Amino acid sequence: MTSFTVYQDRIDFDDRQGKRSASAEALPLSMFRTLLSEFSKYPYYFGAFERVFMQQTTDYESGFEDAYGFVLNGASGYDPDAEGHIRVVFKGDQMKRGDFDYMAMAAPDTSTAYKRGRRIAPEETYFKIERAFCKSDEDRPLEWFREQIERVVSVAERLDRATASLESWAASGMSMRAVCAQSIFCSRRYGEADVISHERLSGYAQKGWSLDEFKSRLTCRRCGSPAGRLVPMSRLRPAEAEGSPGGGSGR
Repeated sequence: MTSFTVYQDRIDFDDRQGKRSASAEALPLSMFRTLLSEFSKYPYYFGAFERVFMQQTTDYESGFEDAYGFVLNGASGYDPDAEGHIRVVFKGDQMKRGDFDYMAMAAPDTSTAYKRGRRIAPEETYFKIERAFCKSDEDRPLEWFREQIERVVSVAERLDRATASLESWAASGMSMRAVCAQSIFCSRRYGEADVISHERLSGYAQKGWSLDEFKSRLTCRRCGSPAGRLVPMSRLRPAEAEGSPGGGSGR
């Protein structure tokens, strides 16, 4: 097992060969920021069809820390002990010093093991990536992690193109599910009854509807709320079939 931590200026290894450092050029920290942003657009798709899973944890007791754990080649669900595990850490600052990667509302956690802490109103907190811890059994771990992150980015870019319009979505071979805007409160879950096939999408596209117009016509079958998000629910056609009339077969 090879484990290492990527920082802005270096990579620190701690494995069977002992402690050592290397340049971060082969696997720059910015790639992990990109991994998070691209995965976050299509989490269901990556878990269902690409075996990529993520879990977020927070630690606001002595500062602000968001950690995102990734499994890049998982069997079924997130497992921190799985091969190809990454833990990306972002540190938060409520003073907005310098540049940052994202903003979130956060409040210090004043609870202890024996006592509930007092409520503190959340404030704008600015998070910036600090480090990424990686572990793998691969012979060339830096190259393997780079290839896996590039795979995620490539799939996300294809999904961006496929879901850009109603016509492109229908042509992609993917079915669609409209997630209820009140999904936190509505008990409907992903299910066949809610899935719109790419054949049906093609019919709506032929009417000249835009994706926004189509979305505006969708309502939840349970609570009647409008659609909040449109989620790909089946696999993209193979990349080599993109742009070919009738290429591939939808599922």
